[in-house]
Amino acid sequence: MIWLAALTSALSLQSAEPVTADCQLSWEQAGRRWTPAFTCPQDAPDADALQASANEILARSRTRIETIYPLRARAVDFTLTEQGWDLAEITPLFRAPPSYPPNAAGDGLAARCRGTIELRANGRRRSNSWECRTSHEDGHSRSAGQFVRASSDAARNSYWLVPNGADAPCVPFDNEYNLSQPDGTGSEAPPFPDAEAPQCSD
Repeated sequence: MIWLAALTSALSLQSAEPVTADCQLSWEQAGRRWTPAFTCPQDAPDADALQASANEILARSRTRIETIYPLRARAVDFTLTEQGWDLAEITPLFRAPPSYPPNAAGDGLAARCRGTIELRANGRRRSNSWECRTSHEDGHSRSAGQFVRASSDAARNSYWLVPNGADAPCVPFDNEYNLSQPDGTGSEAPPFPDAEAPQCSD
């Protein structure tokens, strides 16, 4: 890895900014199944290693997702380190939309849920912690336990891309459940200050 360290050092001397590249994440659709693929720039430093790293990270995660929602191509940031190319940060691959609890919808309740999700190396949920609040007609924000299961299910069906060697990766998660009526009225999720939300440990 001496040559890679030398390459990284030489590139760093040319610029104070880290060496980065955007790989394009695209999707191939077959019915309701979507298969992701990375295409990385050929003009990046050590482009073959960049493509290989992107493919390896994607291979650790679920390679086929079944959903009725369209998945769109987007750029994903990679950075060059002394160990090689890697994801710049934990990156969502697919975020499943939460289902509105039927009883809550029937009662006209809106809610906001905030939580943290600890991830496995393959980008799947290991564990999560949630707190949900709802606004009732009297305007008070209260605990909304019926929304916790919906948010937990959405997290279980979501996928992330995790950098190599990430230690106990954790991501924040935020869901809002709002009801709107044809006349423009409806319930809105209450405010939920950052200081009161579950936090990832350092």
